[in-house]
Amino acid sequence: MDVIGGVGIGERDEDRDEDRDEDRDEDRDEDRDEDEGETRIGTRIGTKMREGAMQTSRGLGHERLHVYAKALGYASWSHNVLTGIEKTAAALDHWIRAAESIVENLANGNSRYGLADRTRYFDVAFGSALECAACLDVCRCKDIITVEQLIVWLDGLPSVADLGSSSAARLDDWSTSVVLNIAEGNGRFSEGEQVRFLDIAHTSAMRIAACLDLLVARRQLKTEQIAEGKQIIAGIVPLLLGLRGYADEQRGKTP
Repeated sequence: MDVIGGVGIGERDEDRDEDRDEDRDEDRDEDRDEDEGETRIGTRIGTKMREGAMQTSRGLGHERLHVYAKALGYASWSHNVLTGIEKTAAALDHWIRAAESIVENLANGNSRYGLADRTRYFDVAFGSALECAACLDVCRCKDIITVEQLIVWLDGLPSVADLGSSSAARLDDWSTSVVLNIAEGNGRFSEGEQVRFLDIAHTSAMRIAACLDLLVARRQLKTEQIAEGKQIIAGIVPLLLGLRGYADEQRGKTP
C-alpha cells in the first residue's frame, strides 16, 4: 500500500466508499420516509373521502328527509302563488328567497359532519321558515294574497319550458364557485384557509343540488333532465368532505 503523509491511499479510498455508501443509505431512508408520509396522507384523505361517500351513497342524503320534501313542496307552492300575483311588494321578494333558503340550508346542514356546522345551517333554515310566515302575514294584511291562497294547494299550472334567467344565473355562479374555491383552497398554506375555501365550494355544490330539486318541484325541469347533474354533485361532495376533513385534522395538530 502506498503511504502519503502517514495515511494509506487504500485507506482513504475505503473511507470515501464508506461515505458514499452512507450517503446513499441516507438518501434511500429519506425517500422511504417521504413515500411513507405521502402514503399516510393519501390513506387519511382516502378514509375521509370514503366517509363522505358513505354519507352520499344511494344519492344525496338530504333527498330522503321528509322535511326536505316538505320544504320543496312549500317552495314550489310559493313560486306558483307568486307567479299569479301582479302586485309588487318587498315582502314578495323576501318570501321567495326565504322559501328557497329553507331548501338550500336543509341540504347543506344534512351534508355536514360536525354538530356545530349542522346546527348552524338548520338554524338558518328554521329562521327562513319564520321569515316566510312573517311575509305571508304582511301579504295578507296588504291584501296581496287571499286567505284561500294560503290554505289551498295550487295545482295544474302550466309548466315552464326554460329555467328562467334567475335560476340559470345562480346555477352558473354556483358551479363556477365550486371550481374556483377548490383551486384557491388548494393553493393556501394555512389549513384554516383551506377549510374556508373548501367549505365555500361545498356550500355551492349543495346549493346546486337544492336548486335542481326546486326546478323539478316547480315543473321547470323533469327528473331525468337533472339526473346527470345530480350524479356529478353526488361524486363531488364526498371528495370535498374528504379534503376538508383532512385539513381539519391537520389544523388540529398545528401547535
